[in-house]
Amino acid sequence: MKKKCFYCLRSYLKDTEHVFPDGLGGQKLFMSCVCIKCNNDFSRLERELYQKGVPALMRSVEGLTKQKEQNKQAYFKAPILFSFNQDNKIVYEVNQSNKFEISLKPQIIEINSKFYIEGSSQEDVDVFANKIKKWKQNCLKLVLKFPDRSSSLTSYIQFKVSDNRVSFEKTESYEKLKDIIIFELLDSHELSKYLKPRIFLDNQNNLRLRAKSLEESIKFVEQFLIFTSKPVKLKSFSNEINDDNIIYAGFNFNSLKKEQAMVKIMLNCLIYYFPDSKNNVSLESAKKFVKVGKSELKRFVGRKNNIIDSKEKSHNIFFQQYQNNTRIRLSLFNGQVCYNIIIEDLQILENNSYSRLVINFVKRVNIFENENEFLMSFYNN
Repeated sequence: MKKKCFYCLRSYLKDTEHVFPDGLGGQKLFMSCVCIKCNNDFSRLERELYQKGVPALMRSVEGLTKQKEQNKQAYFKAPILFSFNQDNKIVYEVNQSNKFEISLKPQIIEINSKFYIEGSSQEDVDVFANKIKKWKQNCLKLVLKFPDRSSSLTSYIQFKVSDNRVSFEKTESYEKLKDIIIFELLDSHELSKYLKPRIFLDNQNNLRLRAKSLEESIKFVEQFLIFTSKPVKLKSFSNEINDDNIIYAGFNFNSLKKEQAMVKIMLNCLIYYFPDSKNNVSLESAKKFVKVGKSELKRFVGRKNNIIDSKEKSHNIFFQQYQNNTRIRLSLFNGQVCYNIIIEDLQILENNSYSRLVINFVKRVNIFENENEFLMSFYNN
């Protein structure tokens, strides 16, 4: 039986969108009004929230992953994790597991006009080296921008090697590219002045090139291709990667997409737990914000509330009715991240009343509380 998507109004068959994100510990409950295309679009928004944003570190502290990933090695999820060798002034890409064990991501760094390969195990280095070899043989593309809502084109730099000379041009393609390197710009970081360009292997086995500018990255690739135009064995620069025992975290996320993801979570929960609200025209501004990032929706950042955020190991969504308006407050990790929206001319509860949805991310269960159950929860603690 075909269903109609709440967000795009297309017809679809299979429910794939979680009510509350699986990656944040939500229960295995699915929306009955969200198509797979919107679900895929929302996954890209959510990535900015809990894989690239501040909640990424909180997920790591709690050991929180998607259910299907629970048996995998869990690494800290901050998109930028550096280790700094003070003696040699070298910044390395590292992983840090939930057991606080530090390991080197496989990487090639340029130091004093020479190239060095690093990694925590020979197996990791071999996998990395084979990927670099495939890139040189089959691709030579440095991807700058993937398709999004504004364009279905992939933007990239195409390198060519001929007679020990390297040329390049910026181009675009509709094709799905393989064996690529993805460009990562380091906007700002306390270790920026020490960072040298590097190619590294991320936790999803993608090749990435991190540099402080596109120009710097292009020069790095040119010199690397010339340096390796003849057979050469790259060596490790130093066995000492971290002499201050500090891991430097950094974040590189799109704040607008992060807000869109949070509004989407609140809107999903609203229409799931208050299904009569789904067809209310008052939701159009929130829906528009989720889809395109622009609308008249009232939204603002909040702060931790010791009463509302009292449940341990949980997120919550607080629904509050005042006059004809509904205020919805999202709280992640017991109030560490708080965000509010106000939907005008929407009545879901009696005036001046409220309810709370608690997501226990350890047990992966959603618990909906009416006003009385919310108050009684303090006696049951």
